[in-house]
Amino acid sequence: MTTQEAAPLAGTDEAKALRRAVRDVAFAVDGLDQEIADEELRRAIFMRLLDERLGNGHEGVIADEDEFGDSMKRTSEIAGLLEIPDERVGDLFDLRGPIPVLKVEPARLAKPRSEAVGQIILLVTAARTALDLPTGMNDVRAATQHYGKFDDRFDVSLERCDGIALHGQPSSRNRRIRLLHQGLEDAKRLAQTLLN
Repeated sequence: MTTQEAAPLAGTDEAKALRRAVRDVAFAVDGLDQEIADEELRRAIFMRLLDERLGNGHEGVIADEDEFGDSMKRTSEIAGLLEIPDERVGDLFDLRGPIPVLKVEPARLAKPRSEAVGQIILLVTAARTALDLPTGMNDVRAATQHYGKFDDRFDVSLERCDGIALHGQPSSRNRRIRLLHQGLEDAKRLAQTLLN
């Protein structure tokens, strides 16, 4: 927001709410600079979170929804990669933000922790691959934490996950993950099984 755009808001309740929202979102994305190298993607994520925090009620101040691409196109890209119907993508992923978020029911994942971690890694990496987004350890770590599957053996589970290639030093905070052919086939089977 420019100074001119902010001027009419100064001192109003709306300006206070906007400042609070910016502070909250900045706190929520603390460390994003280290995890995502692309400055435009970081800005898009920040603006999307701010938009959601404000309840989409500040047209002209918050980024336009089109900035994050056509949701139908994104849905089709994931559906095409995983070979599932477009209308079922929403059963696996939340695509309302700039980054796909896994939303499979926890009970649908494997019971053994290491197997569930492998499933999460495959699904998150597949969705991000379909949308041409890089996948880092922090991306899958966050998903495993969300599902309560993260533990001190996460790095071991990641190393043992079949069908992926890890790039970067083992000690790196955010090694890159890439699906191999076998991993893609496993992700397709897993997605199709979860939808049955």
